[in-house]
Amino acid sequence: MDILKKSAIFFGSVAAVVTLSSVSLIALVSTGVVSPNKIRPNRTADSLVVSAADTTVATVETAQTTAPTTTTTEVAVKSTTTTAEIIVKTTTTTKKQAPSSLNGNEVVAYAKQFLGTSYVYAGNDLRNGVDCSGFTKLVYGHFGISLPRTAAAQHKKGTPISYDELLPGDLCTTVYDDPSMPYTGHAAIYMGNNMVINALPGEGVVITNLDNLIGDYSFHRIFNNTAG
Repeated sequence: MDILKKSAIFFGSVAAVVTLSSVSLIALVSTGVVSPNKIRPNRTADSLVVSAADTTVATVETAQTTAPTTTTTEVAVKSTTTTAEIIVKTTTTTKKQAPSSLNGNEVVAYAKQFLGTSYVYAGNDLRNGVDCSGFTKLVYGHFGISLPRTAAAQHKKGTPISYDELLPGDLCTTVYDDPSMPYTGHAAIYMGNNMVINALPGEGVVITNLDNLIGDYSFHRIFNNTAG
């Protein structure tokens, strides 16, 4: 997080106006509110009016997005009876864009780095614990390929393909119609030779024969797969 500006404005018993560059206010995150200023969520403001008597701190969170880069700005205003201080910080993150084409063997090679990771229901950490759909989402996400979080939602994504069309890196999913099943579905990444890499309860991230998995699987091409 980079500090853009930090300034102290001195005044007596009158209010001070602290000028910001024009930003779109997305949310007001504070337990206190700075003076009777006009800040409200989803409004645009060029300045914050700070009362000389104000002793609270307000943080305004702003966001400006130009795909694939998102910039989040945090504005903190702190005042006493003699000074008003404004600190502006910004964090910029770049989301990896989906490739126009990708060799599925690269996806498999990346996924294999996490063999042995523990199974954690609803887990979202490739090193410390994932569930089946968390694993597939995070592996594909590394390459800029966006998937929803659950196996049932992933089951609806991509272009349906037949078993004979499967290439390493393709997505394999099933949805369980049996209410006695503890999970609603499963997701795995095809490796070739009828093998998949997936996160299984009690086993973690492992390589499994597709025939050993429960359910009728569907197969999905979710990126331009150049594996041969």
